[in-house]
Amino acid sequence: MLELGRLDALVDHAAGDLVAVVGAGRRLDDLQADLTAAGQWFAVDPTRRGTVGGLVATADTGPTRLVHGPVRDLVIGATMVRADGVIAHAGGRVVKNVAGYDLSKLLTGSFGTLAVLTQVAVRLHPVPEMGRWVVVPVSSTRHANELVQRVVHSQLVVTACELEHPAGGGVPSSPYGSTASAQGFLRGPAPRRSCSARGPSSSPRPRPGGGAMPVRAKTCG
Repeated sequence: MLELGRLDALVDHAAGDLVAVVGAGRRLDDLQADLTAAGQWFAVDPTRRGTVGGLVATADTGPTRLVHGPVRDLVIGATMVRADGVIAHAGGRVVKNVAGYDLSKLLTGSFGTLAVLTQVAVRLHPVPEMGRWVVVPVSSTRHANELVQRVVHSQLVVTACELEHPAGGGVPSSPYGSTASAQGFLRGPAPRRSCSARGPSSSPRPRPGGGAMPVRAKTCG
């Protein structure tokens, strides 16, 4: 096993260009904290929190790929060590970089089988001024699909969309079986007026594996 935990430096952060260059061993949470002061973030939300290099190697974007795209679209450059020991570079530090074959895209999702990733240049996004979760109970996969299609084709800009299964697992397929919940995360500019919750005020925030859950939505205006 090769340990890259000491390659954890934030090499460069060009806030004006929305680009950061970071060592492959830097933890994702630490990178996000580095970018907070500039009002920016690396637009990924993987299920397992780890290093930036591990994230690129596994291409584990998470639900935010719905609007920001997969990891391969956010990686614009990389430094790697090939099997013969040669240090190679791919891509660059600018978003619009189309010179030559982009090996950094090839490395994304390769699970470290092609080369050892040591440094990554990533594209950043501004942190939205506000965000809200909207949770709706669903009784079947068809029902969940209908809800997702309605949201995706609406005028809302959805950052993430998930299907949360009840405790005990399985995919809900019948109105008489298990009930899951569809969750959507909306992000955007802060509203001119305050936001208010619509729905039962006593309804708690949904917990993983909590079964059927009430609708919780927040509307602004």
